[in-house]
Amino acid sequence: MGCWSDDGENATIYISKNYEQPLLSALQNFKNKVPLTKEEEYMLKVIWHELNHLRTKDIFKFYKQLSDTERYLLETINDFITLHTYDKFLKMLSPNAKPYYQKEFIKEAFGGYQTYVKRFRYVLQKFKINEKEAVKELESILFEDGENLWRRLRYWLMTKTDLTEIQSGVIINDIVNQLMSDEEFQKEVDEYYEISKRRKKRRLSS
Repeated sequence: MGCWSDDGENATIYISKNYEQPLLSALQNFKNKVPLTKEEEYMLKVIWHELNHLRTKDIFKFYKQLSDTERYLLETINDFITLHTYDKFLKMLSPNAKPYYQKEFIKEAFGGYQTYVKRFRYVLQKFKINEKEAVKELESILFEDGENLWRRLRYWLMTKTDLTEIQSGVIINDIVNQLMSDEEFQKEVDEYYEISKRRKKRRLSS
């Protein structure tokens, strides 16, 4: 739906032809303070997703060299942040702007990386990690050091749980594991959560 290309220094955001009209309509209605439809609001979310890519330091230098796993993780975390912060983007455009569909978009993880974002949110919910706090921490990780996102995510999850860095790495990897079903992923996370609980109990009792 949306993508960007670069020449090493500058970037251009492209929107698929099928979505040109909804985007133009969204911008026009937003300008005229007309309530947006769900599709129109989603188009502004797509723009914010692509703009967030450009907030990642040195992304032009390393994006094409990422492995598939690293690239999907980058897209997943970028979309997770986008979903939680595009209300701020709308307020940049107009101070009184309010997103009517943001909660629904977050709940359903609307976007091209829906499956992966849902899995990531499942991890956060299972380990009782506050999503708003996670957004702030992940913004600094993604935007400041996106090239090392996989390694830093693994360490970040370890600090939020009583899992080892290796166990945290397995979860992070499997968020974007296309060979694993959602049911298998959730079962794996549930098992690691029980391990984390037992380890925490031993730690607190020692």
